[in-house]
Amino acid sequence: MLKKRDAQNAGATEFHLTGRKIIESEMTFQRQNISIGNASDIPEFSRKVVDPDMIRSIINKLKLI
Repeated sequence: MLKKRDAQNAGATEFHLTGRKIIESEMTFQRQNISIGNASDIPEFSRKVVDPDMIRSIINKLKLI
């Protein structure tokens, strides 16, 4: 998470981030013995979505700098 001192020390005027979180899939049928993909670090029945609360929090913190 972004810390005020890090932003101040960097002297940055722009910040880039994904602002994502992982949520469980809403699929109603999940066959456990079939692989959706071969990436071992990505859970089979979840997905990444933008987290508006995280984005809002970071924007509010940056406004205080």
